[in-house]
Amino acid sequence: MNILITAGGTIEPIDGVRYISNMSTGTTGITIATTFLEKKIDVTLVAPHYVQQKIDNHPHLTRVEVTNVASLMQTLESLLTTQSYEAVIHAMAVSDYTTAGISTGEQLENMMTTEMHYSQFLDQFSSVEQEKISSDFHDIFIHLVRTPKVIQYIKKWQSTTCLIGFKLLINTDDQQSKEATLKQQQLANSDYVVVNDFLQIDDQQHLTKIYQNGEIISQQATVEALAEQLIYLIQSEGKNNK
Repeated sequence: MNILITAGGTIEPIDGVRYISNMSTGTTGITIATTFLEKKIDVTLVAPHYVQQKIDNHPHLTRVEVTNVASLMQTLESLLTTQSYEAVIHAMAVSDYTTAGISTGEQLENMMTTEMHYSQFLDQFSSVEQEKISSDFHDIFIHLVRTPKVIQYIKKWQSTTCLIGFKLLINTDDQQSKEATLKQQQLANSDYVVVNDFLQIDDQQHLTKIYQNGEIISQQATVEALAEQLIYLIQSEGKNNK
């Protein structure tokens, strides 16, 4: 089998040394990748540098580093349109927003003294620079814009792959989880959705549920058990498609 796994969180730059990210450590993706590699399954790991450092070299491992959403989109499109994967396990926590511009408090105060349309106001924000923004400014304002939903492009780039998406929820009931997974499957055409509840993740436990068509088909107490179940599902999908 040839599997593509995304892991960790994307990094959206503010300037040359600062960035916006999320709390993802990449541990789930790394654990899944490690389990697959132990079974001599070919794995392409798409992840930022800090995640790539957490996994040892392996003859069945191919590393592809990404940083922000733009680089992730470009990388996945290139891989999925040139290589064939039995499955894509999209465990990466992709940033919902990226930096479109920066402004200081002084600049904004000057803007407010004149009447202008919203688009004119946004034009006053400077683009992200490679240099460091001076820390002498009392206030810094960041203009954020939505990023594309990467998972919705995966099946467009490779329609035959088995797509396994992830959904991190917080203190949701079964009905809310069902609705969230059905929405992802509808928009991304994912085959399975792995649900994590943030309140059920700590050093002692990592509870997950796998949904298909709004129904729970499997529950796991550890990521290792999740990885084993994903292998079974991917192999079953392959047999059914023959």
